[in-house]
Amino acid sequence: MGEPGTFDRGWYCFDDTRIRPLAEPADVPGAPAARRDAVRVPAELAGPPGTDPADSCWRLGWLRIGGAWCSALITARRRPAPGMPWIAHARWGEDKQAAWIVVDNAVLRLVPPEPVPAAQDDGRPR
Repeated sequence: MGEPGTFDRGWYCFDDTRIRPLAEPADVPGAPAARRDAVRVPAELAGPPGTDPADSCWRLGWLRIGGAWCSALITARRRPAPGMPWIAHARWGEDKQAAWIVVDNAVLRLVPPEPVPAAQDDGRPR
């Protein structure tokens, strides 16, 4: 994190005791995927997001764009046709960029969900 009271860009987990940043994915030095960006899918081929409720999802992730990892929100995912790769609708950046991208674990890494804390006898989480 930066100066006291400021935060760098990225994803953070909040709980009752602390604010914890989620680490960016680590690239393997020299690996071809480390130099690759997400592939955008033309909107004409993907269609608009939100037309099929079965496509909807709200997942946090890291997206490789412009040679760097950036935090992203995945709002939909679908397979346009049998035999075609999966695509996801992602939003990222301060200017709220959005695009359909080809799902590839080398350039899109979903943040795993936080484990749900066990409840105490009084019903409150620990």
